Amino acid sequence: MRFLKSNGGYILEHDGHLFSIRNTRDGRAYYQCRQKPCKASLVLTEIFDKDAPIPANALIRIGKAHDVHPPPITDISNLAFLEKVQNRIMLNPALKPRTAWDDEKLADPVTFASVTTTFDHSVSSLLKYQREF
Repeated sequence: MRFLKSNGGYILEHDGHLFSIRNTRDGRAYYQCRQKPCKASLVLTEIFDKDAPIPANALIRIGKAHDVHPPPITDISNLAFLEKVQNRIMLNPALKPRTAWDDEKLADPVTFASVTTTFDHSVSSLLKYQREF
């Protein structure tokens, strides 16, 4: 279980499936599977530092089970790769997004082999991320 950055927010990855936050109440965060129309859900203690490791006791309850759909493996690998590129930009804000993309591609060719997104598709979100610094 971990959080992945996505479009300025965070997505929860649990057992190969992606979950979006739906609600927070009374110190709990309620997540639902991103795959439509799946109704799978999780309840976690509210976690404020999404960059830190998730505590082992954070998972309170697993709600409904997943419908019969495969895990979004390509989406997870795309988000993980983009997060690594964003980390390179965060460490060196003067670095151009294309250079950060190419550096990460060379640093981790195994992960890059499973990435289905392209630089042209991701450049606007990377430029937006770079403007934050």
